[in-house]
Amino acid sequence: MNQADNIMDLIAKVLSGRASVDEQQQLQQWIEADPANKREFEELAIVWQESLRLTTDSSFDKAAGWTRVANRIHEQAAANVAPAPAARTPIRSLRRPLAIAASLLAVALIGWWTWSRTASPAWKAIAAERHTTIVLPDGSSVKLRKGATLQYPEQFDQRERRVTLSGEGFFEVQKDEHHPFVIGTQNASISVLGTSFLVNTSDQEDEVIVVNGKVRVASKQDGQQQVELLPGQRIVLQQNEFHQSAVADSNFIAWNTGLLHFNNTPLPQALRDLEDYYEVPISIDNQQADLAGIVVNARFDQQPLDQALEEIRLVTGLQTKKEDGKIVFYMK
Repeated sequence: MNQADNIMDLIAKVLSGRASVDEQQQLQQWIEADPANKREFEELAIVWQESLRLTTDSSFDKAAGWTRVANRIHEQAAANVAPAPAARTPIRSLRRPLAIAASLLAVALIGWWTWSRTASPAWKAIAAERHTTIVLPDGSSVKLRKGATLQYPEQFDQRERRVTLSGEGFFEVQKDEHHPFVIGTQNASISVLGTSFLVNTSDQEDEVIVVNGKVRVASKQDGQQQVELLPGQRIVLQQNEFHQSAVADSNFIAWNTGLLHFNNTPLPQALRDLEDYYEVPISIDNQQADLAGIVVNARFDQQPLDQALEEIRLVTGLQTKKEDGKIVFYMK
């Protein structure tokens, strides 16, 4: 890669927020090498910042948009930048491609702005005040857990079926090999063809558990980092790192099915599952750590919390008390 291409790559990454510390330092060195370089970068930064006013719609991927523009810049650069002597590449040879960068970026963003207001379908946003099932335009369905938010278009476009999710949802996707189903979250892009799986997303992490089919999860921070999941597999994306494991039971989806099944389940895990399902804090007495060795065998099918607690007391021989707003199991 010549110097012109390298500088444009660095600018693309810095402006889209994808540059590493080392890449930021490299670009800073180039900026400080010549006042003209600084002016060139500042002009591009202004174009970029102004363009963000046009792209407040959550369906617009700013980083991907800049990457597409950068690719076009490289093509233009190859056609317009004359080869320099082998010893070094004069900085001023970058003026032409960087000017092209500004114009291409402006044209691309204005084009998107115009298209989005004339051709793009309207989007809906559903904030679930209780467990809610949404049927999407293609017949796929999403069961949203209380507190989750789903955004989706009234009609999917010709390339893909894209939605965005915040919170927890269970997806059952209609198979369509020609139109991938893509879920955008705070941290990841999740792609499927046809399958059923759980997505639980927050600002800090994304969790995906596959029931049927195959799912690909890619980090938004680094698109090269991606993992494919098969049935019974679970992935957690946290701070741009993937943590993969097998799923031992089906209680992760109890909020959707209403079923909780414990088969020689360690008491701490059983209480975590109960806590998640009933949305009430439940734990073991901090002073009785040996209770963690107890196992639970029980099955609940939409029982009220009081009945579930009573059955756990019977099968474990423990008692419960309320302490600081929490239900605590203890041994008398």
